[in-house]
Amino acid sequence: MTEVRRRGRPGQAEPVAQKGAQALERGIAILQYLEKSGGSS
Repeated sequence: MTEVRRRGRPGQAEPVAQKGAQALERGIAILQYLEKSGGSS
């Protein structure tokens, strides 16, 4: 039953995945910025 309910509610999983993707992109961008700033200094 739980699996069917989860599949029936894609609207809840999509925003969570989008937020996670945005968080990963921000984290990667921050790491790259720190590496560039640290290397230049």
